[in-house]
Amino acid sequence: MSRMNPAMRVAFQRRDMELDRCLQKPRRKKLEDEFERDHCRDTDEELLQYLVERYLVYGENMQRSGTVGIRYLEQRLGRWNSFMTRVKRAAKEEKEGSGLEK
Repeated sequence: MSRMNPAMRVAFQRRDMELDRCLQKPRRKKLEDEFERDHCRDTDEELLQYLVERYLVYGENMQRSGTVGIRYLEQRLGRWNSFMTRVKRAAKEEKEGSGLEK
């Protein structure tokens, strides 16, 4: 088990608390529930492709707290940083394959 700097631990806890507060708002809770209902039959690959498409639109501005469905996505795919690494790699490959990369 790796040791985390106490300041980093506090920052992560604060970030998680802010996300929890955001997810408790009635409108966001409704969106999260709708996302889960709409994507419950998707495979993990389909969920990753959805994220790749979102990443191609928003790029580095795509944030955990602003991603509708984050609760379900993390439940299915694991931690945000882990699956976003895969999403970024796939988005880069997609850009290069379609000639979108500068």
